[in-house]
Amino acid sequence: MGYNKNAGTALNTRWIQYQKTSDTPSMRLFCFPYAGGSALFYSRWFKYLEEDAEVFPIQLPGRESRIDEPLQRVMSVVIDKIVEEIAPLLTENTAFIGHSMGSMIAYEVAKKLAEKNMQMPKHIFLCGAVPPDMIGECEKIHMLSDDEFCEKLKGYESITSELMKYPEFYKFFLPVIKADFELIETYRFGGDWKMPCPVTIFSGTEDPYVPAAALGQWGRFCEKEPQIITYSGNHFFLKEHIEEICEIINNCMKVEDN
Repeated sequence: MGYNKNAGTALNTRWIQYQKTSDTPSMRLFCFPYAGGSALFYSRWFKYLEEDAEVFPIQLPGRESRIDEPLQRVMSVVIDKIVEEIAPLLTENTAFIGHSMGSMIAYEVAKKLAEKNMQMPKHIFLCGAVPPDMIGECEKIHMLSDDEFCEKLKGYESITSELMKYPEFYKFFLPVIKADFELIETYRFGGDWKMPCPVTIFSGTEDPYVPAAALGQWGRFCEKEPQIITYSGNHFFLKEHIEEICEIINNCMKVEDN
C-alpha cells in the first residue's frame, strides 16, 4: 500500500486525497463523503482545525482522480477496503467525521475495527444521517429512470443546483450518485453494535431526510449519551457551518486529551 506511518509523510494511496499532514499531529481526522461527493469537499477543512491537525479525506472509486476505476455499489466491500487502507494510520488521536452516506460509512468502519480488535477512533462526528437501523425505511430510488431519479433529488438542493449550473457534467455525475444511492439503499444493518467512544451528532433544522425524532435514536448505538447539535439549514447545512463544526472538533479532541 506504500504507507509510511511517520507523521508528516505524504501518503501513497488513491483512497486518501487532499491530505494535510503535520510533523507533530494533535489528531488525525478521517473524513467520509456524502452520496455523490468526494474527498474534495473536505480539502480545505484544515484551515479551521488546529494547526497541527492531520486531515485525511477518503476518496471513493469512480470520481476525480479515481474516475478510471469502477464505482462501488456494495457497502461491505467499501468498508473492508477502507479498513485495509487506513489500518496502518490509526493512532490514539484518530477521529472520524462523515456526512449523510459518510456517516454510515464511518459507523461501519468503526464497527469493523472493533470486530478486528484494532485501534478505535477517539471521537466520531456524524452529520445529516438517521441511525443505521432506519436506513431500510428510506425510499428506494436508485433503480428509477434518470429523469425520475433527478426529480427525487430535488430535496438534495446542493446536488441539483450543481447539475443545473453545469449540465455538461450531468452524464459523468449521475452514474456516481446513482451508484452511491445503491450503496446506501442496499445496505443491510446487522446487530446492535454501540460506538464505545464519545459521539457528536450534527443536523440541519430543515433537513427533510433527518427528522428531529430520529436524532435521539442515535443513543441506541452509543455507549455514552451522544452530543446532539443542530444548525439552521437543509441536508447540506454543514457547508454553511464548517468553521463552527471544526471548532467543536478541536474542542472535543482537546477535552479528551486531558
